[in-house]
Amino acid sequence: MKKALNLIFWGFILALLRIDLGIDILPDPIGYIMIAIGCDELSRNFPIAKKARSLAIALILISIPTLVVDLNTVATMEWLSYSMFLSIVKLILVYYLFTLFKEISKNNVLLLKRTENTFTAYMIVHFIALLQLSFSMNMSGDFIATISF
Repeated sequence: MKKALNLIFWGFILALLRIDLGIDILPDPIGYIMIAIGCDELSRNFPIAKKARSLAIALILISIPTLVVDLNTVATMEWLSYSMFLSIVKLILVYYLFTLFKEISKNNVLLLKRTENTFTAYMIVHFIALLQLSFSMNMSGDFIATISF
């Protein structure tokens, strides 16, 4: 189980960080491959991991454009829509992963409570970011830069 959780952790590091030298040297699809492999290993004992694995596999394909396009620097309606769609799919993946983590930690009350609190905080922050992204489609570029976090 430790190996599977490590794969999920490092997969998210790859998917969340962007170091750009013309292309992203920490490619998101590789991170989602690692998450899918970790979920596949956990799916033998925890059936909810199959849903997370399926979403991670979908994100492998969906995130291919992020290899060459920095979504933080593009401002066209198409890329903003793609960015919003990608954020929603990532949020659903995180939901399934936290459901998996809660299932894993159900025998440890303190760990379960910490997992639930982390899940709540993560969702609140990302719903606010998604809300900001949806409104940014109608705002000028100068204003978007000042409210982004």
